[in-house]
Amino acid sequence: MVYEQILGKTFEPRGLTEILTFMYCVIITSKKDLQFTYDEFLDLIDEKPGIIKDFSEWLTGAVQRNASMMS
Repeated sequence: MVYEQILGKTFEPRGLTEILTFMYCVIITSKKDLQFTYDEFLDLIDEKPGIIKDFSEWLTGAVQRNASMMS
């Protein structure tokens, strides 16, 4: 729901904007004590771009685990 509120559409990972927005939503909804804006999040990504790769690997693993539970 947070993702849809930010971008005004359902999640479809078509580009970097969608992936980064999803990543931001995962972080802010899982760690309620963290408070930073989307712009601050983007600044962090600029400082540490390797975080995108780490998140992508985590997300791929989570999707694969979920898919294996469904079969």
